[in-house]
Amino acid sequence: MNIFKNFLKNKDENQKYASTSRRLTAVSIDIWIVFFLRIIVMQILGVLWINSQLVNFLIEFKATFGTEEVKNVPEHISFILNHPLFWQVILFYVIILFVGAIYHAYLNSSKWQATIGKRLLKIMINTKAGLPIGFKRGLLHYFLSLLPFVFFTHILAIQMKTNQKFFEVILSSPVNLILGIGFVLWIQIQAFTSNKTTVYDLICNTTF
Repeated sequence: MNIFKNFLKNKDENQKYASTSRRLTAVSIDIWIVFFLRIIVMQILGVLWINSQLVNFLIEFKATFGTEEVKNVPEHISFILNHPLFWQVILFYVIILFVGAIYHAYLNSSKWQATIGKRLLKIMINTKAGLPIGFKRGLLHYFLSLLPFVFFTHILAIQMKTNQKFFEVILSSPVNLILGIGFVLWIQIQAFTSNKTTVYDLICNTTF
């Protein structure tokens, strides 16, 4: 039993993990790939679906208000919120979001155990037990990795509304300050862990 424990210990100590710089490089490559995939899907959905719906909306809007210019007034806002195009646009962007989710989840759970960016950098994702991850775990890992961007968008929206500087928005309320600390830990904690583990790696029980 002791020999077996020592074997596992030595194996873990000798295991090489992907550095933060390699992971960031792989992420940068994947961002561009997903960007172009989303552009292609947007063009296809635009031609086959959303463009015609937008034309119908403009026709109905002009027939109702006598203008195609949408203004920030209660009547126009109510018309938009109650028009089928509103939910169709939301569905459109959900589909675009899932392009990236499917790309990451499918490739990370495939025989490659890596996206194209990770494969180029010779990085593989698996569980801490050394097993391939499943598609559902890949989806969870992807969406958890997006949380910092949600926080950044939140702060940016407040910044644009109040004309404050980025750090002033973060210090403007205890909630933003706590979220800001969480944001830093979420994206930088791997720099302080021996196996380069991120928060979402810990949650998903994955390693690279």
